[in-house]
Amino acid sequence: MLYRDYAAIESEPGYSERSAHWRKWAVEDPIKPYAEAAFAALQALHRPVRVRDPSINAFGEVRTSNRPLTEPPVAGYACGAIGNVAPKAFAELHDRVMQWGKGNAKRGLAKILAALNNSPSSR
Repeated sequence: MLYRDYAAIESEPGYSERSAHWRKWAVEDPIKPYAEAAFAALQALHRPVRVRDPSINAFGEVRTSNRPLTEPPVAGYACGAIGNVAPKAFAELHDRVMQWGKGNAKRGLAKILAALNNSPSSR
C-alpha cells in the first residue's frame, strides 16, 4: 500500500543509459554535478601530504612526488594528544595563554614559561 500511494504521487523514473564518461553527459543531466564532485573528491585522494617523515596519500606511502612537500612548523609536536586527553583543561590553558599574551600566543607562552621556570617548584 505504501508503494502504491507513493507511486501515485511520484512515478518511478524510466531507464536512462549514459556514456561511461561522465564528461560526455548532457549539461542538463541532474546527476552530472554529483559525478563531477565525486571525481574531484577522488582526485584529491591522490594528493600526497606529509606526516612527519613520509609522504602519504589515501592509498599509502608515496615515494616520489612532483613537487617538494613541507610540513607545517608544528608537525611532530603532540599538542593534539593533550587536547584529546583533557579538552576542557586544554581550552582553559589556551585561554590563559592568550590572556597572558594580550592576544599574542607567542608572548603568552613566553610569559607563562618564564613564570614556571622562576617558580619554586621548578627548582
